[in-house]
Amino acid sequence: MSDANLTNHEWRPKMAAEGKAIYMTGKTAEERAKLNAAANKKSLRLPLDLSLVEQQERQKVANSAATYLGAAAHAFDLLA
Repeated sequence: MSDANLTNHEWRPKMAAEGKAIYMTGKTAEERAKLNAAANKKSLRLPLDLSLVEQQERQKVANSAATYLGAAAHAFDLLA
């Protein structure tokens, strides 16, 4: 069978077997969907023992960091 008649799925492993290419098979859409579903079922919960004041302070810091990062991004846009 000539290479012109081969599909991509057939051609890639053939070239790899001949040492002309490196081909690593990927996952099918169904396999990816199963992996994603399994990953979504797992959740990472970290117990935090914070007072309301501590939680509010951390929220302010996070908001300030986001504001400063946005300002820095804008400054770099102006310089570009």
